Amino acid sequence: MSMPQPPAREGRAPILECVREGFAFIGRDWRLIVPVAATAAFGVAPLEVWSDVAAARSDLGGGLIASLLALIVQAVVLAAFYRRTLSRGADPLALRLGADERNVVGVTLSIGFFYLIVFFVGLFILMGALAFLLAGAGIDSESLQGLPPEEAARTFIAALGNDGRVVFFVLLALLAAGLLWLSARLALALPATVAEGRALAFTTWGWTKGNSGSIAACLVLLALGGIALSVLAVLLPSVVVGAAFGEAAMRTPGSPAHWIMSWFSAAIGLAFFHAPYAAMTAYLYRGLRPQ
Repeated sequence: MSMPQPPAREGRAPILECVREGFAFIGRDWRLIVPVAATAAFGVAPLEVWSDVAAARSDLGGGLIASLLALIVQAVVLAAFYRRTLSRGADPLALRLGADERNVVGVTLSIGFFYLIVFFVGLFILMGALAFLLAGAGIDSESLQGLPPEEAARTFIAALGNDGRVVFFVLLALLAAGLLWLSARLALALPATVAEGRALAFTTWGWTKGNSGSIAACLVLLALGGIALSVLAVLLPSVVVGAAFGEAAMRTPGSPAHWIMSWFSAAIGLAFFHAPYAAMTAYLYRGLRPQ
């Protein structure tokens, strides 16, 4: 089995090379990735079902707890992927509960809390702009609250007018771009944590200086590739489950069909998003870590 090589030139983040290395990990180690993802999906799927049921019941607290627990399980899987990719295939790909997992979970929660603060600050600014746009359009926000979400969104967008829509979508784009930039600046935190055996949440911030645009492009391309592979992978299971239980059953939170599809979705997500993400960011870590 061929092993990944270090980046062509240290201190750079060649976009296509890094993305290719992420998906090459699946090609090299799919026999190990599939059982790990399938096993971990038994831990993620119930939490996804819980989250979907909570959303259907408008249970915000339950949904947040389920999402947090799912994040912890996914962090454990990422630690396993990082051990494999950072060792270039020398370490076995296996789920464990040890120091690496504790460190990765801690760093994940720390960064997640930081993202949450940034997101709510951005959301506060966005809500302020929305209130201004609503007032300018002569819309009463209380009247929108009584409408179904889809109808309320259509009413709001239609009432904004061309200029209002431009402002609204520009603000949304800026918020998304800001979160993407933060993700790029902190992309080396998890591989560094596993490689160096200690929690490194924000220490790696400076390592990505000058490469944030390239890393952001890597993240976008990786996400697009993961989406494409996931759609192809889930197509057959969804057809079979839909034929067995009905299309409506798959969309009913807590139903047997929903449980089955949640497991498939979790396994596919771990294999086609988490695995290449770990490989790509480990590759970036080797090239961008100061010597």
